[in-house]
Amino acid sequence: MRQVLGNNLRKFFITIQMILYLTFLIIDLIGGSSLLSSGVKYTIVLLCFFYTLLIEEGRTKKILFCYRTALLFTVIADFFLLLLDYHYLYGILSFLVVQQIYGIKLDETQALNQSNSKFKGKDLSFISLLPLLRFGGQLLLTLAVCLVLYSFKIPIDSLLVTSSFYFINIVTNVIRAIHLSLKNPSSWNDRIFAIGMILFLLCDINVGLYNLSGFITLTEAFYNMVVSISSILMWAFYAPSQVMIVLSLDEFSQNR
Repeated sequence: MRQVLGNNLRKFFITIQMILYLTFLIIDLIGGSSLLSSGVKYTIVLLCFFYTLLIEEGRTKKILFCYRTALLFTVIADFFLLLLDYHYLYGILSFLVVQQIYGIKLDETQALNQSNSKFKGKDLSFISLLPLLRFGGQLLLTLAVCLVLYSFKIPIDSLLVTSSFYFINIVTNVIRAIHLSLKNPSSWNDRIFAIGMILFLLCDINVGLYNLSGFITLTEAFYNMVVSISSILMWAFYAPSQVMIVLSLDEFSQNR
């Protein structure tokens, strides 16, 4: 009975999300109300968060907690970036927390996918250090990127540093998610999570293109073309990315 209810809930969730997705795409393509479009988009993110609360089981309690916390910070980030369209630093910082949490989720998934013999004794203590080592490596890489940007006379501020650190975080998570998926081709949930993260990255690439004029000089015609395309593509990728990520959690519970 629980599995039937779960399947029905998942089908209902996917149907509603598809309707909302098509709705905001049509609004954006025809140049409709931006306020209405933003409301529909934010509803998609809210539903993803609430869906995680309806799932009673995860592969582990830690993974379930990671999803719920990450989606909560996603809701906070989009509140600043989408609804307020202000306080961009707070929004990016919130997304930075999201990517750090997904990094921890990937650590947990990797540990579960390995044979127990590999995680005994001293190996276990090394694994516990992975989040700290990864964070330090990402910080060093961010410093290197900022030094390169500075050498090209690009002004360095807190927003650019945070954005660079965030982008390195999501690229790291995408690479790891793809790697885990390839190592476990029979795992449907690892594959769906990897697809969701790829779409997430494609969204952020389009966000970067949308704001490209803030860093380099573009002709007006080229700038208008980039903005018109990237403004559509960023949410065309982002909305399904969140749905895919959430559905990968749902599959954890179905595979128990």
